[in-house]
Amino acid sequence: MKKKLMLIFALTAGILLLAGCNNDNSGGKTLIETESGTITTEDFYNQMKRIYSTDTETILKDMVYRQVLADKYEVSEEAVEKELQKFIDENFGSQEEYEKYIKDYNINEESLKEDIEYMLLQEIAFTKNIDVTDEEVELEYLFQTKNVSASHILIAYDQEGSESEDGKTAEEKLTEVMEKLNAGKDFAEVAKEYSEDPGSAENGGDLGVLDPNQLVPEFSKAAFQLKEGEMSEPVESDYGYHIILVTKVEDKENTKPLDEIREDIELEAKIRKMDQDTIQKELNELIKDADVKIKDKDFKDLFEKDNTNQLG
Repeated sequence: MKKKLMLIFALTAGILLLAGCNNDNSGGKTLIETESGTITTEDFYNQMKRIYSTDTETILKDMVYRQVLADKYEVSEEAVEKELQKFIDENFGSQEEYEKYIKDYNINEESLKEDIEYMLLQEIAFTKNIDVTDEEVELEYLFQTKNVSASHILIAYDQEGSESEDGKTAEEKLTEVMEKLNAGKDFAEVAKEYSEDPGSAENGGDLGVLDPNQLVPEFSKAAFQLKEGEMSEPVESDYGYHIILVTKVEDKENTKPLDEIREDIELEAKIRKMDQDTIQKELNELIKDADVKIKDKDFKDLFEKDNTNQLG
């Protein structure tokens, strides 16, 4: 599934591909009542079987979230089908390959669609109060439509109470590096000599194709705005000073103009700004508005505890 959707699941439940709860309430004792409906012991048992988990509190919380989200917001069948097709296009070489996958892993496509609907409901709920600027949208468009390859040189910040082997400060090293680069010395050679990134220094600073989701924001923002062959000024992050050289820029396949896909790009930009505090605030409001009543004493404190979830 797309990274943005996997992120939403990880932040809210810590497990992926959860199904919506069964709302026919055909049997079993009532565990929870909300203004959106009820959850019975049978619903709960079926859900535990489906996802092969014994984390009862997380499962039950998630069932309540799914129910109240579906009651408060709406996702069309067309939107679900569109997202399913994106999933297929991004993860499989063909429709046949996808169909073989779901057959081999015994995946029910209707359940998969329910999972997608749930993720889309979460997108709506968790991004509705997030604003993005034109600059953020334009940067997100670059992230989504460009393949950028780059090299970098990292000069780490001075550690408190420590002294470098050569006695030079980070700022002095940075000045020396920039002087050499501006004088025309080969970037890769300077990286091998000075860079303090153990993962790339021996390769001349080569990072390959960049994934903005795996980079600190300051780095990705600078790198994706550079042209092919262009070198950045020093970029500061929590790691230190980065000098970035973009070695290749390519458009991804089937790239469309921003105006044609602005709505999708705005959503991606909002998701990038989303954090655990934003999500938890919305979840708390959902539970408060749903007038949740816990009918089983074993779960009486279900929504009174710290709701912060660990990332899956």
